Amino acid sequence: MSVATDDRVESLRSWIAEQQIGVLIPLDVVAAQEDDADGREAWVLTITLDPPTDEDGIWSVADVAEFERQVRDRAIDWEVPWPWHLRYRSADGDVATDWDDSEG
Repeated sequence: MSVATDDRVESLRSWIAEQQIGVLIPLDVVAAQEDDADGREAWVLTITLDPPTDEDGIWSVADVAEFERQVRDRAIDWEVPWPWHLRYRSADGDVATDWDDSEG
């Protein structure tokens, strides 16, 4: 794993850190290169959020979908190198979710 060195990835990481979509407010965002499920080197943006507050222990699906749409659109506009993925972590460490359906 290596820390972000691409200016476009760093710009996206900084932009994500300043966003608020519904109940999703990033507490921390880290960009690093890792091998993805296909063995390709990919940018992984790990977003730490407050723990989910609903009774099922999940974040709002609508908020996550909107968050990912806005990140995807920004990544396309800024020509962030593909592949890249978003990973969500709970600040309490109880939830770690990868959604690898991001399109770049």
